[in-house]
Amino acid sequence: MASGKNIFGDGTEGIVLAQAFTTTAACVSSVVDHRNMDGCALQLLVSLQVDQVNVVSGTDNVVASTKVFTFGNYTFTGLVGATINISGAANAGNNGSFVISAVSGHTATCSTASGLVNETFGPAVVVTVSHSETAAKPAGTWTVAASNNYSAPSNGSAYGQTPATGNFSDVSALFNAPAVIAAVNGVASQYVQTPNYFGARAFQITFTPTGGLGTATAIVLTKSWSR
Repeated sequence: MASGKNIFGDGTEGIVLAQAFTTTAACVSSVVDHRNMDGCALQLLVSLQVDQVNVVSGTDNVVASTKVFTFGNYTFTGLVGATINISGAANAGNNGSFVISAVSGHTATCSTASGLVNETFGPAVVVTVSHSETAAKPAGTWTVAASNNYSAPSNGSAYGQTPATGNFSDVSALFNAPAVIAAVNGVASQYVQTPNYFGARAFQITFTPTGGLGTATAIVLTKSWSR
């Protein structure tokens, strides 16, 4: 047996899709060249949308007695159930994740906020908002499609072929170990692989949202049985 293998996905090139979605438009990965590979494994991730809050140093603040946070550069309308994440606060009790129970413009009241201390936030404070509210719950379906007549411009130089978009067929059912690809309803992480040889020339991964908002990520690892 050869001492090495052809591998794709050891580095960041394996992240073939990382796309935020706010509508039901399909999120489509780059085409993965599989010509010299035998096995294929995928990790399919859906995460909540996270907003970065631009903190107004010396103005933005929290009032402990009312559990009210104020951020002048961020509007909380419709975000009951979302989560405020804070780090870098001068008071340790103000660092952490706080679920929003009521909103009004640039202010948010948090229901789970024990240990808060009155503080006007300084430049070291980092704030994000995770869209965990019900209306933003991500949902959708993953599919994998394969093509034996796709030819990228880079392939043409090697094989004398005319670049072609190819015809892609749904092969999702082949990715059935340890379980088949499942529909997404909320935050999700699925690992799937073909239990046997996967001989497609090229393949592509698609996440089609059916609701909510978030980020769809597909990570690929392919390898040859021998070099």
